[in-house]
Amino acid sequence: MGSIKYISLVTLLFVLIFSSVGVASASAYGYINVGFNQTTAHVGDTVNIIVTVTNPSVEDWSKVSVYAPIPDGLKYVSHVVPNKIIQDYDPNTGIWNVGSMRHDFNGYIKSLIITVKVSPEAAGQNLTATAKFTSLISDISCINIAKRMAPAKSTLTVLNTITGPGGGSGSGQGIDNIAPRITSTDPANNTVNIPANKQIKVTFHEPIKKGNMRVELKNSNGKIIPVTSSVSGNILTINHSALLAEGKYQLILHTGSITDLAGNPLAFWASKFSVGTSLKIISSNPANNAVNVARNKVITITFNEPIKAGNMWIELKGSDGSTVPIYRIISGNTLTIKHSALLKAGTRYQLILHTGSITDLAGNPIAFKSTSFTTRKT
Repeated sequence: MGSIKYISLVTLLFVLIFSSVGVASASAYGYINVGFNQTTAHVGDTVNIIVTVTNPSVEDWSKVSVYAPIPDGLKYVSHVVPNKIIQDYDPNTGIWNVGSMRHDFNGYIKSLIITVKVSPEAAGQNLTATAKFTSLISDISCINIAKRMAPAKSTLTVLNTITGPGGGSGSGQGIDNIAPRITSTDPANNTVNIPANKQIKVTFHEPIKKGNMRVELKNSNGKIIPVTSSVSGNILTINHSALLAEGKYQLILHTGSITDLAGNPLAFWASKFSVGTSLKIISSNPANNAVNVARNKVITITFNEPIKAGNMWIELKGSDGSTVPIYRIISGNTLTIKHSALLKAGTRYQLILHTGSITDLAGNPIAFKSTSFTTRKT
């Protein structure tokens, strides 16, 4: 009875391996295979990823581990290592700790079955599952031979439909009812130092068409900037006839402003950017490379326009690398730096304004700047 049970298990394992649709990587040392249990799927479907490792060599393996990450567009549901007490797979890291593998029939093959669900963002995409050895110690040579095994991969095509109430591939399949998804914008969200004549482009994951075309560009005061919008393929282009004044802007695509070709509307979406140029320092006191500076000197930096606090990463360092505690004060276009203790005599100091420490009122950050001075000897 035990032999019958064992033979049945092996038969099941081979069915799983060779019924999966995948690509195997083989060498004189062993094999790794990954495959989906089907070639196509719909959003909402549950599918299996089957990873199999085989040791047909004449030596045992130890410390075997495999990297088999969950592909983007698939959501982890569960996993199982058939007929094994240890189910050591981490879906967050993608690491399967296989352990040891004997070269005889009793232990030369092991499989991992990962059950996943197809997410909406995967519609219309080809998803690739991969698997590779990260560790494989030969018990004869006692070296890691994982790199001698090329990785394996397999592809699942997600159709641009969803699984309806009927399930399967029959009448339960509906037409495309997935809203268009924005994949990129130019300028990107929260980008700064944008030119005043910048043309705006929004790219979608599928072809689009005009909806109600309620597309708005607003400045920081809420004023609507006149724009014209056009659609070509999967790109929405937005132009403004007048140059944009320096400041912050928000692009708003209202619900239904754009649809895909099936008529599915875009949900409300917004992105922000700042127009203008980086801050410029017009003077510093003490001046760069000044000498005989008073040890209690209050430092001031003057900019070409009004400023406000950014990340405030500002440092005053001595020549020995020590950092001096300072206070930072902003007023108009002037940054004032104070230190409570006297600076060391006859010492060179460097004031560092890190990128983004200060911005203009539109949010355009200062680039990295530094100025140095040397204190008097007494």
